[in-house]
Amino acid sequence: MIDRGEHGKTYSLCGIAVAPLATRHDAMERVRQHLRSGYGVLHIVTVNPEILLRTHRDAHYRATVAAAQMRTIDGFGVIMALWWRYRIRAQRVTGVDLLSSICSMAAQNNFRVHCAVRSDGLSPATLVEEVLRTRYPGLVITAHAYTVAEKHGGIVCDLAPDVSSADIVLCGFGAPAQEYFLQSLSRAGRRHVAIGVGGAFDFLTGTVCRAPHVMRRYGIEWLWRVAVQPLRIVRIVRATIIFPCVILFRRDARDVVVIGQKRKPSV
Repeated sequence: MIDRGEHGKTYSLCGIAVAPLATRHDAMERVRQHLRSGYGVLHIVTVNPEILLRTHRDAHYRATVAAAQMRTIDGFGVIMALWWRYRIRAQRVTGVDLLSSICSMAAQNNFRVHCAVRSDGLSPATLVEEVLRTRYPGLVITAHAYTVAEKHGGIVCDLAPDVSSADIVLCGFGAPAQEYFLQSLSRAGRRHVAIGVGGAFDFLTGTVCRAPHVMRRYGIEWLWRVAVQPLRIVRIVRATIIFPCVILFRRDARDVVVIGQKRKPSV
C-alpha cells in the first residue's frame, strides 16, 4: 500500500513516492494497526535529501526504498522540494521522534523491540539498550552490535538471534545499509514493524546533541550539525546544495502526481 497525500494524491521526487502522512499521530496509528492485525513487514523509510539523491542515481536502492510500505518525510529539504514541485505543504516526521513514539507505545503494549546498532558507530549497543530501558520503563528490548559490510548493492552481516522474535526492529546503520538490512528481514515471513532511524540512537544516548527546536523548525539544523560534527560537511553539502540543484534543474521521468489510478506529469 502506498501512503496518500491530500485528496488521495501521491507525489514523487527522484522517482520515489513521498506522499506524507499528515502527522506523527497518523504514522503511529498505522504502526499500531499493523502490530495488532497485520501480517508480514511494515517497512518504514524516513526520507531525507541524501536518500533521494541516492535513489536518483542508484536503481537498486531506488527499488528498495520504493518497496517500503510507508515513507515519512525526515528532512527540511524534502519539504521544500515538495513545495517547489507541487505547491503542497508536508509535515516533517523525523526518525528520532518516530523512534521515541514507537518505544513509548511498545512499553505500554509489551511489544518486543530489537535495536540493530553498527559496531563502528558512535553509540555502543549496550548504551543504546541501557538508555532505552531507563527512558521507557517496562520496554522489552534487545540491542545488538552488527559488523556491516556493503557488497554488490547490498550488505553482509550475521543476524542476531533476538531479531527473529522482535515485533519492532529499529536499525541505525544509516543509508543505504539500513534499508538493505531491513528489506532482508522481510523474507522472514512473520509480522513486525521495521524502521531505519539513522543517527537517532546517537541523539537518544546524548552522544550527539540535537539542534535546538527553533533551528529544526526553520530548517537550519544543518548549521548546528556543521558546528558539532564538522566531519559531516560532505553529507551536509549534498543535502543543502546538490539536492536543491537536482530538484531545480533535473527531472526524473518517474516524477508524477498520482490521483487514484491516474497519473499526470509533475509541473
